[in-house]
Amino acid sequence: GLGADITEDDIKLVVLTLRNDHPEMFWVKSSWGWGVGADEDVCTAAYLVFYEYDTPVEETKRIFVDAAEKLLAGVPQDGSNYIKEKYLHDALAGHITYDSAYVWDQGAYTAMVEGRAVCAGYATSFQYLLQCVGIESFVVTGWAGGGSHAWNIVKLEDDWRTSTGAAIICRARIPSTRQSMFRSERCMIM
Repeated sequence: GLGADITEDDIKLVVLTLRNDHPEMFWVKSSWGWGVGADEDVCTAAYLVFYEYDTPVEETKRIFVDAAEKLLAGVPQDGSNYIKEKYLHDALAGHITYDSAYVWDQGAYTAMVEGRAVCAGYATSFQYLLQCVGIESFVVTGWAGGGSHAWNIVKLEDDWRTSTGAAIICRARIPSTRQSMFRSERCMIM
């Protein structure tokens, strides 16, 4: 067993933290599973659930990186972080169409490769692109307009700010924040 008193809420926090902080791991779903011991009080196993793609994993990663590089190609190299963030925001907003048919596929892959997503796909894609240009950010999940929502917090010129990009894409209000526990420090594919 896992040797600790781990609850379903603990597992949920770990899975959502992994997804929110590592958009480059786009194949990890926001669902999970867990097993309990014979006494049904102790978690003995936890596992992640993955999206399935028509291409092998390495090819799928390459397709994702290629799509990201197209969006990153026009980032002003001599601009401030604010200019870079605005460029990426506008490029992504022009690239992604909000599509409620993708409510069960909320990863960065579908948003960047297919150009369709709900707010979580936009937020994770935006975070990935920001990380690629060295801008600190993280995905936040919470509630807006009566439903669940995802958006970004971005560090610009020593201040943390709420990015409205996901709200614009999702046509939702920006709610109060609940931060992710950890932040990714680099842009990479694992």
